[in-house]
Amino acid sequence: MKNEPKIRIKGFEGEWKECLLGDICEINPHSELPDNFEYVDLESVVGTTMVSHRTENIKTAPSRAQRLAQYNDIFFQTVRPYQRNNYLFKKKDGIYVFSTGYAQIRTSMDSGFLFTILQSDSFVNQVILNSTGSSYPAINPTNLAKLSIDIIENKSEQRAIATYFRHLDSLIETVDKKLASLKQVKEASLQSMFPKKGQKVPEVRFKGFEGEWKECTFNNLVDRISSYSSSKSLPTVEFEDIISGENRLNKDVYSKPIHKGGIAFEKNDVLFGKLRPYLKNILFATFNGIAVGDFWVLRANESYPAFVYTLVNNKSFMDVANISSGSKMPRADWNLVSNHKFLVPSFSEQRKIASFFVHLDKQIAIAQQRLDLLRRIKSACLDEMFV
Repeated sequence: MKNEPKIRIKGFEGEWKECLLGDICEINPHSELPDNFEYVDLESVVGTTMVSHRTENIKTAPSRAQRLAQYNDIFFQTVRPYQRNNYLFKKKDGIYVFSTGYAQIRTSMDSGFLFTILQSDSFVNQVILNSTGSSYPAINPTNLAKLSIDIIENKSEQRAIATYFRHLDSLIETVDKKLASLKQVKEASLQSMFPKKGQKVPEVRFKGFEGEWKECTFNNLVDRISSYSSSKSLPTVEFEDIISGENRLNKDVYSKPIHKGGIAFEKNDVLFGKLRPYLKNILFATFNGIAVGDFWVLRANESYPAFVYTLVNNKSFMDVANISSGSKMPRADWNLVSNHKFLVPSFSEQRKIASFFVHLDKQIAIAQQRLDLLRRIKSACLDEMFV
């Protein structure tokens, strides 16, 4: 078989060749550091994005600040490489020095092409296999240089591949930022649209609503459902099926084989993960099913269903839920939560608040789904467009 990728950009052909990384690049080139610079440590790069840096002076800078960046250098995370927090340096202004936790890789080939190869499963898996240490596995520069990769020498094809993945990374970064922004909006809204401690009105309120919120015991707002069911026709939701803090499932529960019985829940019920409540394994149900394991199934009584979901996500509720019993596997205390008094607005204001958060959650879900799709596309392309 020819040494070629399964998918090729149109117009290119010819076999790729295998080589050692150290044969096509210089690893950790020596350079003299300036007096002042921007320092990039292992926390500064997330994914392929530099999220932070800080100004340092050579006399007081950390001893790990040694890699003076040059345009087109690749900085590959050698400590915990499975995180894939790697960076292609394209800045033309400023002086940046990276931590020795990165390998600095300088090459004469298209740096974007090589950077993409270094992000692939096949290369990262090689790095992991050649790393030492358990808590903080790392690979040294000598062993990194001995790792093999397959390349195409045609510079035009290198650039074409690099351009494609640069565009894909840009899309991923844009959607990731949008998702982070939406989550920040939700967190800020939960704080501002509910009264703070010692107050009876929120800082932010929809037009047309006024007056103080009223105290109401939680067990007057909801019924805790405990009816057992072993129905074989309903999907089951287990604690680990819910993605923490995201009001969504990590799998298609309709396709899961049903092995256990549990608490029957209905559409608009709230499944609250009572085990380690700080994880926020919470689901606002959009279907009828069976909750298996460490859940409270909450059904709105004298309250609007979606408002109950919003309330249990709020800090005032979580503060009470997190006063839990047990140390290694803490569980929320129902007696404590059910008898606690929370401030709630009128039914019509509950509905307005809930509608806002339901819409916001939908926007977050859409952004998350798009991000997941783009990451799957990138992963598939890395598998198919390289040898």
